[in-house]
Amino acid sequence: MILRWTKKDGQKVALADMTESHIRNCMRMLERGSARDSRELNSAWGFLSMCRGDGATYSAEQMVDQLSDEVAVRELARVRWMVAFTRELRKRGLEP
Repeated sequence: MILRWTKKDGQKVALADMTESHIRNCMRMLERGSARDSRELNSAWGFLSMCRGDGATYSAEQMVDQLSDEVAVRELARVRWMVAFTRELRKRGLEP
């Protein structure tokens, strides 16, 4: 299976055709996305703790649950790509 990364401009490029610097930049971007998701989820949990009343708490819990699901899906994709990028760098004899 050929993994294809989608660039910012929408162009797809095969992992094997990516330069080392492009792979490393993508890895950093994925790490920033993970940190951003963690901050967003922590903020949502903080908001939930401030809610008062059953209706407000229920709505906030639904929001946090949905956000948690979305973050989990993005994190799985990030892990998949980080593993692929690491393997590609090692295949080239480079340190990840």
